[in-house]
Amino acid sequence: MAFARTTFALTRTLVLLAGASTLNLASIMTATAQDAAQDRTASEQSDNAITVTGTRIRGVAPVGSSLIQVDREELVRSGQTSTADILYNVPSVLSLGTGELRSGGASQQGNDLTALVFNKSANLRGLGPGATLNLVNGHRAPHEGATMSAFDGDNIPAQLLQRVEIVADGTSPIYGADAVAGTVNFIMRAPETAFEVYGQYGWTDGRTSYQGTLVGGYNWGSGGVIAAYQRTHFDRLSALDRPHLYSDDFSPFGGAPPSDLSVPGNIVVNGVNYAIPRGQNGTALTLAQLGAAGSTNRANSWVGYDAAPESDRDTFAVNFRQNITDWLELFADGFSSDRDFDMNYISQGTKVTVVVPNSNFYSPCNHSLTGAPAALITACGTGALTVKYNTLYDSGPGRRSGYDKGWNVTGGVRIDLPLEWEATVSYGVGQHDENAITRYFLGNGLPSFPELAGATAATAFNVFCDASQFACNPASMTSRISGVDLNTLTVDRIEDTQVNLDGPLFSLPGGEVKLAVGVERYYEAFINTNNFGSTPSKRHVESYYGELFVPIVGEGNRVPLIYSLDLNVAGRVDDYDDVGETRNPKYGINWSPTQDLRMHASYGTSFRAPGLIDNNPFAQHGYIPFGPYPGNVVTASLCGGCAAKPGLAFYSALGGAAGDLQPEESESYSIGGDWAPEGIPGLTLSANYWNIEYTGQVGTPVYNAGPFQAVNQQYYNQYIVYNPTLFPQFAANNPVAFFGAFPTVNLQNAACAAVYGQKVTTQAQFNNLIACVNSGGDGGLFGPPFDPSNVAAVESGHRINGGSTKADGWDLSAEYQWDSSWGHMRVGGIAEYITAWDVAPVAGAPSTDQNNQFGYPPQFKFRGNVGWSDDVGPGDLSANVFLNYTNSYHIDASLLPGAVGAQYTEIESYTTTDLSLIYEFGDQAGLASNVQIAFSVQNVFDDQPPLVLNASGVGGILFDPSNASPLQRVFQLQVGKKF
Repeated sequence: MAFARTTFALTRTLVLLAGASTLNLASIMTATAQDAAQDRTASEQSDNAITVTGTRIRGVAPVGSSLIQVDREELVRSGQTSTADILYNVPSVLSLGTGELRSGGASQQGNDLTALVFNKSANLRGLGPGATLNLVNGHRAPHEGATMSAFDGDNIPAQLLQRVEIVADGTSPIYGADAVAGTVNFIMRAPETAFEVYGQYGWTDGRTSYQGTLVGGYNWGSGGVIAAYQRTHFDRLSALDRPHLYSDDFSPFGGAPPSDLSVPGNIVVNGVNYAIPRGQNGTALTLAQLGAAGSTNRANSWVGYDAAPESDRDTFAVNFRQNITDWLELFADGFSSDRDFDMNYISQGTKVTVVVPNSNFYSPCNHSLTGAPAALITACGTGALTVKYNTLYDSGPGRRSGYDKGWNVTGGVRIDLPLEWEATVSYGVGQHDENAITRYFLGNGLPSFPELAGATAATAFNVFCDASQFACNPASMTSRISGVDLNTLTVDRIEDTQVNLDGPLFSLPGGEVKLAVGVERYYEAFINTNNFGSTPSKRHVESYYGELFVPIVGEGNRVPLIYSLDLNVAGRVDDYDDVGETRNPKYGINWSPTQDLRMHASYGTSFRAPGLIDNNPFAQHGYIPFGPYPGNVVTASLCGGCAAKPGLAFYSALGGAAGDLQPEESESYSIGGDWAPEGIPGLTLSANYWNIEYTGQVGTPVYNAGPFQAVNQQYYNQYIVYNPTLFPQFAANNPVAFFGAFPTVNLQNAACAAVYGQKVTTQAQFNNLIACVNSGGDGGLFGPPFDPSNVAAVESGHRINGGSTKADGWDLSAEYQWDSSWGHMRVGGIAEYITAWDVAPVAGAPSTDQNNQFGYPPQFKFRGNVGWSDDVGPGDLSANVFLNYTNSYHIDASLLPGAVGAQYTEIESYTTTDLSLIYEFGDQAGLASNVQIAFSVQNVFDDQPPLVLNASGVGGILFDPSNASPLQRVFQLQVGKKF
């Protein structure tokens, strides 16, 4: 604490010093500004005028931190046209938690809200998308995702980007909230005279895409503008186009087979199935035609569903500069993105068990009984048959569709002040709207249909037909099968005003001491609306900051082993009107013992304020019933009676906290070096060690763990209300009903009122709790209701300041470029190696080593590259081969499907190869002048993702979508021309 107080005493001194200097400068600005300013054009600026990510001071690279730059050459060389996908090639940038390929599976639990509309977002270090700050040209943009924690890199067309800069180090002392793991800055091309056209077509098994892009710009000398428009389309990818990845059949691995609630269905008598034959329409079915006792129809839960959505996106981005005088420049930039999507989204609520009276016209009890098994004849004698069925082909599949729209405009002025100072004043405003309509089937519609007793073909519902091959029932009946459309609309609007001053203070022998100071006023309003109401929230933030750069040793005072020595000190105070004040310092040092070797180190603290939705108890409030699961998914030693339950359910309560969340905090340091030996031109080597402790993380740890996994892991009991009959040993310590005095509970509901404010320790109380939830007494129930006796537990999915992460590792990179008689060669690689990843998911839980565990970043990721380029014919040809490697890792046995063997806790390593071939015609090639043709293949050898038995979520899958793509091999062809 003394360390931090010293830093902020210094920061306040810097701010006061700068304020006094600014007053003095402002008083003489009018008289001397033209003499002091340097001419600036729209497309050319001196190195001293450039501010890079990680610092507020012009002409200075981040001190103490590594800066990764993905420039235009790298963007083109990758052969990919998605900005977000290109960034995922950087090992420290993970896709954990976001993306379009996020359907089903344990690792996807926390993504349901973050990527509600399947947007992509960078996730530095794997600490969560909300711990990565995304900037556009150095300024903030509206948050995306239902949890306000994402930003889709595809908002900016890749063809309009000059580079993307990544600082994988805490940068809250520079930029404020969210920069816990670091900052990603999307930097647009400077205005220039240009007109470019690009067309792209991509394909993989089961899916195609296309993209068209126009880029236009004009430089008129004193200023300029450049803009791009892009249209992108992706087809949907059916899950059954990847049957080896999307399946809930775990029987080959010792687990449960797929559900017997299928099409065709099964008649069940005394727990024994008799399969309804395939390929018939049920009009003349007899008991003798049914399968033998024990025969069972089963169906993959993914039948009829998609692995990736169909989508259409229109994006527009623009960058503008205009010199008004030789000391005053106007600037502005903006983007808009409009994406529509549609996906057959997996829903278990089409699985039903119905009782069909003999009066049903189609009942085989009404046809010949000759040759029928005695058990079936006896069942007919009871007056009805029980049928396990799936309404998928009658009602249609579950579905998620909607839109994702965002825009942001930032403008301002740069003023050249005397004494080489510069003032930047900017104002930005933006908004992001996203809407998702998700159709869930509740499973309670068909069982109550009077048509199940219909006596004529026109009035009877036919469950004895193979609906996968026949239209078994009229639309007048199927349209009434009960489903609910959950309509979620989120709107995030920001306004951001900044004033920044930076310039030199005085000179030392080592160089100029420079200072940047500034103030920022930030406003954010957020509203979440769903079927159950609207939840608006807003906040104001006042911030001030200072940053000091001191070149202790430089050109004027070098000594042996100290070629240069630079120090940077930064500090920032952010005052929130809802969660209080937070102060964060950062220290950085660069030491170069020789000209070709730079060592660097940094220390700092960062923070992330809870999202407005996180602290709102009404936001996204409701319950999701997960199940039915076979009873053996719960460890037998915890629940002896669960195995006998054929359909076990787990209720998860969703929604924000009760307004008591505090900012997340982090403390981090790093040390590393960069070496470009003079004796080996073209060689660069870098290594950086990083260490971070991240506490008070806001999240939904119980929900993320998975419904039955949370019970099996036994970390979360303070957030679980156990069924007292099934878990008598835990029920005495059950928490209060509804997990606190939430204002969302309807106390006019008798069942709700009976348990409100009470610890749920008896079966009667538990039954009232379930009755309250089933009747909508505490928000909505987003799925079929279950009888209390079959509900194992009610789990808190509310947001909490849950746990902590302590992690450290290494960033490594190497590159060597050289010219030979047969062209320019390049070989290199970039890697991340994690040495520790200790996690306590909730306060009070033991810290466990999750390094190299499923659901967390892999221990080692590597991307290597071999490239060649040369003049060939009328242009330049380049070829690049990329090798992607993720090491083997583990999945906890408690996350495996029930009865699956422990040998499946080991997940194999995964290696894929990418290829790009690019030919660029020169400007003397006639009609082909300045034409670029790029052909690329991701996963050249179509390598399948390694097997991961992943049973959680709404459908089992057989791989880990956080570390492997279900698309597998993807071809892309792009043709562009510059006029």
